[in-house]
Order: sequence, then C-alpha cells, then structure tokens
Amino acid sequence: MKPRIRLLSVWLCIACAPAAPASSQTTKASPAVIDSAALAAFIDPIVTAQLEKEHIPGAVFAFVQNGRILYQRGYGFANVERGQPVDPERTIWRIGSISKVFTATAVVQLADMGRFRLTDDVNRYLADIKVPATFAEPVTFEHLLTHTGGFDEIRPGTRAETQAGLLPLGQFLNNKLVRLRPPGRIISYSTYGITLAGHLVEQVSGLEFEQYLQRNIWRPLGMLRTNITVPDSLRSDLAQGYDYGAMVRNFERDAIALIEKNSDVTFDIYFAPYSILHFVAMRDASPATLKVAHEFAAYAFPLLLQFPNVRLHDFRGVKDVTHDLGNYGDVIHHSPAIDLKILSWLAERKYLVDRAAPLVSLERLKAQVEAYKVDP
Repeated sequence: MKPRIRLLSVWLCIACAPAAPASSQTTKASPAVIDSAALAAFIDPIVTAQLEKEHIPGAVFAFVQNGRILYQRGYGFANVERGQPVDPERTIWRIGSISKVFTATAVVQLADMGRFRLTDDVNRYLADIKVPATFAEPVTFEHLLTHTGGFDEIRPGTRAETQAGLLPLGQFLNNKLVRLRPPGRIISYSTYGITLAGHLVEQVSGLEFEQYLQRNIWRPLGMLRTNITVPDSLRSDLAQGYDYGAMVRNFERDAIALIEKNSDVTFDIYFAPYSILHFVAMRDASPATLKVAHEFAAYAFPLLLQFPNVRLHDFRGVKDVTHDLGNYGDVIHHSPAIDLKILSWLAERKYLVDRAAPLVSLERLKAQVEAYKVDP
C-alpha cells in the first residue's frame, strides 16, 4: 500500500506543477519546511481533548525534524497531588516497553561487532537457562526481535510490585520460556522473547543489561536522564502513574458487589473521603485532583442510589465536619466527637442525598469550592 501512496503523490505533483523545460540533471527536492506555530495550533487542541476524554492527567509531545526539536510542549500534571506540571525538559516517564526498542538496538550492535549472527541459535550463547527443544527449529536472535519466537505470553507474572521483588533477567525467565509453536511462523507480541534478548545482551557483553545501555546507547547519545531504575537524584522529576479506570473498577468490584450480595442489609453511606478531599482541594491540592473527585462522585452517587437498601448521606455542608479550618485535624483523623455526631445523624437519617436528584449536592460542592478556592 505504501508504494501506491507514493506513486499517487508523485502523479499529483506532476499534474499540479507548471510546465518546465526538460533537463538532464535531476533536482533534489528540498525537505518540507514545517511552521512550528502552525504545528502547535494543530496539535494542542488534539492532545488537550484526548487527555480530557481519556482522563489522562499529563503528557508530553515532541516533534523532531532533521535532528532538531521543532516543537515540544508538556500538558497537564506530572504529579496531580503536588500540582506539578509536565515539563518537556525535565519530566521523566517510566521507560516501560520502550525498553524493547533499546533491547533491539543493543542486539543489533553486538551483531554488528561480530559477537554473533542474527540467524544463530540463541541457546549457543545461554549459560544459565536454555530454550526448550520443544520443536526442531531453533529460536534465533532474529525471531526474538520480530516477535516470532513462538513463546507463550504467560500472565500474570511480568511485573514486580516492589523494587525488592525485581529479579535478575535469567532468574525471571527460568521456567517461563514455554514454546507454543515453531518459530518464524506467526508474529505474536512476546514479553518473554524480548526479555530473553535482553538477557542475551548480558550473557554476550558481560555487562548488566542497564549498564550496557548506559555505556553503549544512552551516554553516547547524550541521554543522561534515561534509565530503567530511576535513581533517587531524579525521582522528584518522575511522572506519577495513575489509573482512573482502576478506581471505578475497584469501586464496582468491592462496594457495589457487597451491596448486591446483602440485599437484606441497609447501607448508610457517607462520603467522608470525598468531604476531606473537598476540604483539602480548596487549599492544598491541584484542580486536577478535584476534577477527578467530582467525576467519580458524579458516577458513584446515581449508581449507589439505584439500590433500595442504600441511604446516601452528604455532610458537605455541615460546618462541624467539612467547613471549618479550626477542626481540620478532627476531620482528617476522625476524632471521637465527630464520629459520635456522624453516628447520630445516620440514626436520625439526617442529611440524606435526594434520591431523585443525587447530583444537586455535587453541583453545590463545585460552587462552594470555587467560592473558597485559594489561588497558588
């Protein structure tokens, strides 16, 4: 399809060009000049709209032409809680699967050095683990780089929840190189295949994987803030990861499932965390944090009130609980006095959210936050 597109483009250029005298010399076309202001006007509304639609707190965009950054901009927040904006020059994003690109680069570098051929059987270079001989055809470096090794993509098990849980590549791959099909037949995204390629970089070079990348790829390119394990010296610039969908999924899995399973129980629910967040957001947190809280409450309120055994209480407007700087500590730490008041209000069915209009309270909250908002 690409050659057809190119031919069509050439035909259009010929059709639109003015007549010119024939020449025996071929004129080299100049690269198109892109206006950075026009690019910004085109890109900015697209990125902004996508962040809003997908509940993404922050992103960065960079456009490079002829080895030069033509336009770059940070959008939103790198850390919502701190109100820390994305800075395209400083914000660090976790490398994630971009490490696969550097892994492939490292493999090709070593092949160019003559340390192996891309068509070699990888088992020749593995000392601690081996690819099982499930099929007659060996797995080669080429198979690993093209995701055609035929390995099973075993999940879960590809992530460590803590730094202490990270394993050396060889140890991680032990018993995980399960072959489902002969290599070279089917392209299938393979975490284990490219991880094996990274381990082979270690085995052949004698360096730890990240050490090899630092010495042979990142440092020569001037990528001095690029890493897999973020050092403490750069941690303050690290963008915080968020999962808006996880918050909704956990709410549905835990709260809604509990209510559905206990239809004979009356649930008196009040949004204490929501009230606290409202209080903090007026003074300490960022607008983005408050926006997430609003959107989640707008989703949760009507959903909860679909159940006849749920009574939703809103203490937002009650000074003793949410609207007095003097009792900030009581609100955060749930003092016994506040807890007693809340229990009595629940028993008396006070401050019930109107089942027919559950979002009225939320709209009042928005107005209240605007009225008391403190500009940084």
